[in-house]
Amino acid sequence: MANGPATTPLARRIELSLKEGRIPQALELAKQFAHQEPGATSQALVRKCYLKAAEAQVHRGDFRDAHSVLCEAEKLPCADPAWWERLAELRADVGDHTRALQHLERIPDPAVRPRILGRLADRAIKEGAAGRAMIPDDLKPPFEAVRKAFVEYEAGRDEPARECLNAIGLGSPFLDWKLLLRGLMAWSTNDTSRAFDNWSRLSPDRLPAKLAAPIRFAADKAFASTLPADRHAVVAKQAEQLTGGLSEGLRRLRKQLANENMLPAAFQTAQTIVPELNRLAPDLVPRLGSVMYWSIITDGRPDDVGRLLRLFGQPLDDPSFHRLEAMVMQSMRRLDMAHAFWGKYEAWIAKAPNRWPPVQAARARALILERMGQLAHDWMADKGEDDDNFFSRFSRNRRQAPAKRQPLKPSAEECFHQASELAPDRVGPAMSLLKEFADNPEKAASTLQEILQRFPNDLTVLQQAANFYEQIEDAEKARECIRKAFAANPLDRELTAKVATFSFDDARRFATAKDYDAALAAMKQAGTLGSESLRLGVHALAAAMYTAAKKPEEAGKHLETLRNAPNSRLVAAYRLAVEGSRVQVKKSVLTPWQEAFETELRAENTPAETSALLGAMIQYLGEATRYRGHKAHQTKILDRVRAIGEPSSNVTEAEREQFGLAMHRLSLWKVLGEFATLNRIRFPANPYFVFFEAEAKLAKSKSMYVQSRLGYAYQRVKGLMKLAKDSRYQALQELFDARLKQNPGLERWVRNYDSETAW
Repeated sequence: MANGPATTPLARRIELSLKEGRIPQALELAKQFAHQEPGATSQALVRKCYLKAAEAQVHRGDFRDAHSVLCEAEKLPCADPAWWERLAELRADVGDHTRALQHLERIPDPAVRPRILGRLADRAIKEGAAGRAMIPDDLKPPFEAVRKAFVEYEAGRDEPARECLNAIGLGSPFLDWKLLLRGLMAWSTNDTSRAFDNWSRLSPDRLPAKLAAPIRFAADKAFASTLPADRHAVVAKQAEQLTGGLSEGLRRLRKQLANENMLPAAFQTAQTIVPELNRLAPDLVPRLGSVMYWSIITDGRPDDVGRLLRLFGQPLDDPSFHRLEAMVMQSMRRLDMAHAFWGKYEAWIAKAPNRWPPVQAARARALILERMGQLAHDWMADKGEDDDNFFSRFSRNRRQAPAKRQPLKPSAEECFHQASELAPDRVGPAMSLLKEFADNPEKAASTLQEILQRFPNDLTVLQQAANFYEQIEDAEKARECIRKAFAANPLDRELTAKVATFSFDDARRFATAKDYDAALAAMKQAGTLGSESLRLGVHALAAAMYTAAKKPEEAGKHLETLRNAPNSRLVAAYRLAVEGSRVQVKKSVLTPWQEAFETELRAENTPAETSALLGAMIQYLGEATRYRGHKAHQTKILDRVRAIGEPSSNVTEAEREQFGLAMHRLSLWKVLGEFATLNRIRFPANPYFVFFEAEAKLAKSKSMYVQSRLGYAYQRVKGLMKLAKDSRYQALQELFDARLKQNPGLERWVRNYDSETAW
């Protein structure tokens, strides 16, 4: 069907009228143009205007007027099959199957017939029972089958609906309606993939595809991306109407919940969408209520609980909001109130067998009691003093000691004991109960024996037992626990270091008893499992042992290895002095070794040499038995450490950083705190020393809660690291991240922190 370019003024007026939607005016002008200038161009414009007029009337549903226009159009002389194909489509759209089939006789392409019959089928289904008269007799059985299938589907009877659809074959014009309905049945049972599979086979220009499009648009992003721009906007609007505006509301709610300051606005949005959500997807309402519930804990206000109750009702798991109030109080550091609310929640669980089956209830109560025990412990450990309570400085009684706190009821001991009884398979409450007896060795020993019987192979229990036995100087039991734990987990670094230390101590005892073969075997194990520092100790012990055994050649080999190790000048002298005295080397040899250590200690030492010395001292302090003179050595070594931090020291800033890292690694918190304070004053822009000082204070804290001054210190560390232009603070960043992971309470202080606001 030719549409030549409009070249005359009248033809251009016709095209402009069509473009502006003035179709009746364009049709009249086209008739006038055909009368004035007969020919192919004017006839093409006339046919174009007739088609536009018929299409507009069909779109508006004016089928009577469309029929009149089509009757006039069919009188126009034209042999183009495309013209008659379009007329057949429009006849099918108005439900005139007789004229539509007559026009098909003028179209040689056999592929056109199924498409026209499909449009007839769509028109008939759309009209309901009246549509039966709009289709040929051979299409009436499948038409009735589709209508009956929809009736069965709407009544919730999917199987009879499928039986009705079985009558529709692959070549039927009603096949698309069969696919649409099969997809709807799959969609209603949450079989999304099967629904999409059926709908993907729909003809895009048919009515079933247009009906399924809004559902597919709302649930399938891939489908939405395939729509052309003009269809995309229409289908998007239909999808929004289909969900009652839920999509936009849920998107707005998600943005509001992501902002901790917009929770009131989020409740307002939820209030507008919950009724529609109840109608379309009632199973999602409790899930949305759960989201709002947990948002209150982090960002809420007291009146938000009432809003939550009015909007979503009582939560099944927390009908009186005891758990919510407990978590809010805990986040506000109101430990006594949090303890009380958790107690109410635990009591409710015990009295709600319908909601909490016995096994689940016992586990839940055990977890709650364990938390209550921790709160009761922290209540007594954390005196509630805040160094940054500004207004307390103006109080008349600010110099008075705070009132002594009374234990919470139930106490930490009672909570942990009940938790252990409710969940005897859990290690946590038992170990927490053991910590409660830190000041009562007899009770702690009795409790530990019970725990070891319940958890004989648990690594945590064995390690804690070993630490306890070391504190009460029961070396044999400590070794037994460590070796048992090491056998179960030989890759654990801490256990490996412990076993190496024990082997080293065994080697020393064997050497003192002159059992040299056993001593060598123990030294071999200590050297294999131990650190580089301990291996130097093995060489020192071997040198002392061979010296006592009067084997100077063997002793000389170990002395040479010991003194040639990197940064070992000071630590070699220290270890020889210690090991010589412990294996009872002759005084004529031991005295020069001791004098050499005193000389080296007074000399100028590098931070690396002093760090190695510290490592050796820490190892000796960790042994079950002390050597004679260890207190004097400890005092001199720590004095040497403090000297490095003095302003008069020639140690560079970078060396001080490395030395601080060494003390941090060795957990020398007291000395590290003094060292960090001196260097923070001298190097105020260096985050290392701020971090070291904060770490020393945190190590002394008995509570899990972080006070404000300590939180600000970690904020300062983050701010100073942000100002760095290179990777100088990479090691510090790793320690900083590890600390945040270990202490979630610090995350609140450094979250969303801007370096420009650091004090």
